[in-house]
Amino acid sequence: MVAIRPKRRDLKSQRAGIILPSAAWKNGGRRRFRLIVPRAPPPHPSRGRPRAQASGRGWGWPVGEANMGKNKRRLTGRLPVNWRQLIWDSLPPSRRLRSAVAVLQLSGCRPEELQKGVVVRFEPAVEGYPIGLELTILGAKVGRIRDSKGIEHDRGQERRSILVSLDSPAAQHLLDEFDVAMKSGAEYLHVSYHRKSLSNRLSEVSRIVFPRRREHISAYCYRHQITSDHKAAGVARETIAAMLGQLSDYSQGSYGRPRNGRSATQPLVLGAFATNPVKRSKKTDRLQHFKKPKKTPAP
Repeated sequence: MVAIRPKRRDLKSQRAGIILPSAAWKNGGRRRFRLIVPRAPPPHPSRGRPRAQASGRGWGWPVGEANMGKNKRRLTGRLPVNWRQLIWDSLPPSRRLRSAVAVLQLSGCRPEELQKGVVVRFEPAVEGYPIGLELTILGAKVGRIRDSKGIEHDRGQERRSILVSLDSPAAQHLLDEFDVAMKSGAEYLHVSYHRKSLSNRLSEVSRIVFPRRREHISAYCYRHQITSDHKAAGVARETIAAMLGQLSDYSQGSYGRPRNGRSATQPLVLGAFATNPVKRSKKTDRLQHFKKPKKTPAP
């Protein structure tokens, strides 16, 4: 980035990129200007790189680049309605990669949980649920955490099971892979993929599908999108929390927005079950007071 400013030795203004015009800087009735290329601050003593690069904003980033990819919830709202199908159709013919993306698309699990491994089983129509696939996921953010008052609380679900419909190409792919695993003598299908490698593969496909976009698809985009779909469809908060592997129904506020829901392009989950019951947070009750009631049409 090149800035044009008056010839003045002001370090603070030079770093901030501020142009300070003044009538005192004249030479024959004309102001004197010079080109100044902003420089990055000195390296951080502990990391050996500029502080701006360590924090992800400000100086140190090339011209035209920004700190992208941090807000995937906002990105999903700017993508086409059928972006998941576009990515699926453009995936390379790798059965392992397609199985990993199918699990992301159907469950919205975290990349760390997919790296641990997801168990896929075929479930017949029992207990009032139709035929579908059961995805068993081991939680990633599990343990005890201290709040601001120093009190320890439980965090996350150790294990959860999600029952998904077969009415999607992703589910049909997992069903075919499950049949192959059964023929080889296995009792279930085990799907796993390294989280960084998965993000790299999705980014490569996203650059092909959306070449003009600066922000590209990541694994967390699927988590935000499936949460938006279920929020827009009016699914119970307890079911969404169990699907995401959260212990409280307040934590889902960080994922998805109801206005970005696209449940017409992706079937909703048939059921979600976790090891621990979902807790009702008092913060959730306070947020309900700020929501405007839906207007019912007059008869």
